[in-house]
Amino acid sequence: MNMKEISKKLKKKAIDEGFSIAGIANIPGSSRINLRTKALDRWLENDFHSEMKWMEAEKRKNINLLLDDAKSVLAVGYNYLSEKNIKVNNFKIAKFSKGEDYHKLINKKLKNIGKWINSELPECKWKICVDSSPLLEKAWAEESGLGWIGKNSNLINKEYGSWISLGFMIFNTKFEADKPAKPQCGQCEKCIDKCPTKAITEPFVINSQLCIAYHTIENRDLNLPSKKFLKLKGSEIGKNAYQLLYFGQLKEGLALAKLAISLNPEDVNLWALLAEAQINNKLFDDALLSIEKGKLINPLVSELYFAEGSIYISQDKKQKAKKSLEQGLKIQPKNTNALFQYGNIFLMEKNYERALSKYNKIIEIKANFWQAINNKGLIYFEQDAIILAIDNFTKAIEIKKNAESMLALGVSLQDSDKKKSILLVKEALQKNPNYASFKFREEQLWGEKLQRATEKLFKLEELKKDISNTNLYKN
Repeated sequence: MNMKEISKKLKKKAIDEGFSIAGIANIPGSSRINLRTKALDRWLENDFHSEMKWMEAEKRKNINLLLDDAKSVLAVGYNYLSEKNIKVNNFKIAKFSKGEDYHKLINKKLKNIGKWINSELPECKWKICVDSSPLLEKAWAEESGLGWIGKNSNLINKEYGSWISLGFMIFNTKFEADKPAKPQCGQCEKCIDKCPTKAITEPFVINSQLCIAYHTIENRDLNLPSKKFLKLKGSEIGKNAYQLLYFGQLKEGLALAKLAISLNPEDVNLWALLAEAQINNKLFDDALLSIEKGKLINPLVSELYFAEGSIYISQDKKQKAKKSLEQGLKIQPKNTNALFQYGNIFLMEKNYERALSKYNKIIEIKANFWQAINNKGLIYFEQDAIILAIDNFTKAIEIKKNAESMLALGVSLQDSDKKKSILLVKEALQKNPNYASFKFREEQLWGEKLQRATEKLFKLEELKKDISNTNLYKN
């Protein structure tokens, strides 16, 4: 039996059963499983699980206690964010609980997969685990490639966000494993900053006693926290809105942000969220009104000024943008995103020394802020410091293999290493065809010299096919 082929068929069967995503991990898994298990121990030792005593089950730390001679895990994700339940007219019931009980639904589908696998491999034994089974679920989902565990401790999939219910099958047969998912959060800590009760005590660690979801789902105590605490349901909806915005569901995110404000109009962070949602939907005048309402509640919330600055940048009101960013940075002087916006204003004004000063400050705070390193390269190219430009573009790529730095490096190398230059340009355009467009590069703040050098490189015979395939290039 070709296990590679049967593994493919197994995942296809899962998709055919209606699951959105499926992946396979081998047992005992990578070193990350061990790290997640130790993290669980520390979480339990700190009593962060509150009354959820079932989290202490030893089987959760040792998958072999669930099935003898366990060798593989099939992880599946069922997307519950349907057209029907995305409507925002009623949020008394959580989306995942609408419709048929997902435990029964997933269990039924996994049983069908079990019957199918036994028709292929009669000796294969399996066990189904759905939510209530003592399994380190998110860790094995991450190990199977379904998504990464975010700093809010939720599993996040690039396409579906966290809007997925998980199911698992443990087998005593070794199937071909998928690559574990790579963490994608990077330096982002919005979930920590925006958690209304500060339940995320550090990245990946949730104190259940402070968590709204715990008290509204798991807490069996009749003496629930105060009304003031439960009023934060608006903030809980706000967190969902942030995720929708992150994954590009802009209209839905805006609708949720509006609902959150209607439930808790005294929360200044929700006004900042609404402003962000309005900015993403290009409703700049509405966003400015939301920012002003937020300032009336608390004028010392830096996000309000940063959002205001981004609006003025988009409207090419640079002086107003600077003033807003300065006010925000007085409150939060180490906000790298705001410093980056400020640096970009100086870059637009061709005030290269002040732009470099802002970018260097960012790198002092966060050494792997690749965008600041990349933009230093843009400046050095305009100053004819090509070696420094090459060095910075290279560093940016080492941190994140991004299309912009790859193309800029390819352009910088065209006179010294033509072969490498062409390979980089081809790969960059494959990653993001938009960089074939002069206007798009201009929006990314590429200077005149780099633009001319790029246009010159694009005329090479070796690149004509790559350029024409983008359908974006114009002389």
